[in-house]
Amino acid sequence: MQILKKKKTNMALIVGGQRIYGIDKEGGFYHEHPLEKPSLHVETEQIGIEDFVIKSLDLLKRIHLI
Repeated sequence: MQILKKKKTNMALIVGGQRIYGIDKEGGFYHEHPLEKPSLHVETEQIGIEDFVIKSLDLLKRIHLI
């Protein structure tokens, strides 16, 4: 088995085994998978892990999971 590693960070908020929000880089640009429709790819800027966690906590509050 060969393991391939890429120098990139994919971040996803998973609830009930499903991605409900995320940010990653594919095709040469960063894109967001918005809460309203996580299958979409909305171009965005790169953010750090701390900012992703803060946004994820805000989203969880918005949908009353915390």
